[in-house]
Order: sequence, then C-alpha cells, then structure tokens
Amino acid sequence: QDIYIEEAYRGKGITSYLMDYAEQSAKRNGAKTIRSGTGCGNTKSQGLHQKLGYYQYRMEYEKVLREDTQND
Repeated sequence: QDIYIEEAYRGKGITSYLMDYAEQSAKRNGAKTIRSGTGCGNTKSQGLHQKLGYYQYRMEYEKVLREDTQND
C-alpha cells in the first residue's frame, strides 16, 4: 500500500521506477485510472507525483478522536 525509500537510496529513481511498474501493471489489468495519495505535509512526494503526471483531484480531512482523560 505504501512506498517508502530509505534515505540513503533516495534520489536514484527507485520511486519513479516503482510507480511506473504499478501503472504498467494496472494498464495490463484493464485499469483506466490510477490514484496515489500522500500526506499534506509531504511536499517531496507531492512534487514527484506532479512530475510523474498526477494531479490533485480532491482534498480529504481527518480528525483524530481521543478519549477525554479528565475525570468529571
């Protein structure tokens, strides 16, 4: 589900290769669209997605719900 490249191996085209592999595999299996996501703060991943021809098509929001630890 996720791709993570160790820092020592970044900038060597590994992620681009893996993304291309996923795209080609999807095409072979009849897919017409492929989607990929990243965190809103991950600007390097966002830039890579744009470089590879992906575009932002929606925004998602998340809220972490935690139990109240106060004793009322």
